[in-house]
Amino acid sequence: MDDIVLPGEVVGCAKDYINGENTYILKDEIRSTILGRKHIIDNENKQIINVDNIKSFVALPKTGDIVICKVYRVTFNIIYCNIILSNGNPLKNSFKGYINKSDIHIYEGELGDNFDCFKQGDIIKAKILSIGQHSSYKLSTVGSDLGVIIALSDKGEILKPVAWNLMVNLSDMSFEQRKVSNDFSIPI
Repeated sequence: MDDIVLPGEVVGCAKDYINGENTYILKDEIRSTILGRKHIIDNENKQIINVDNIKSFVALPKTGDIVICKVYRVTFNIIYCNIILSNGNPLKNSFKGYINKSDIHIYEGELGDNFDCFKQGDIIKAKILSIGQHSSYKLSTVGSDLGVIIALSDKGEILKPVAWNLMVNLSDMSFEQRKVSNDFSIPI
């Protein structure tokens, strides 16, 4: 079955597959260079992994949609992100989103400051509240099903959630705080 993959997501092992179109190798892992659909082609010696652009795009996200975003900047009051998927479908164009500090938790100060909730590069699940300033979407992560779904450590290794506010790097057992979604184990 073909899978939708994000840029930088591991799609296979370089020992088992040959990297094909829209992929690259990093630390013996084949990773996607684009948002697309992974598919495997049989070759004589090894199978080839390609990532194809997805044809079924959504034109515009709407208020109330559940979106998948990549965080690109965290400040004291606001988290800035790029919206990648809307209701599980890729978007035709890139859209900006932001989350105010008051729209992270039900109770303000539940986890501390923004830097304890999200970090640059995190993939998060959020809900669109409205279209905000400068055509950016105002987002919210209030609720247990919203928050971080994929996070990398400072060393570039995937973190595993252990609680609603804590993730662990299994290689060195270091802990990092995040506002974790309870959907972290559900594939995108």
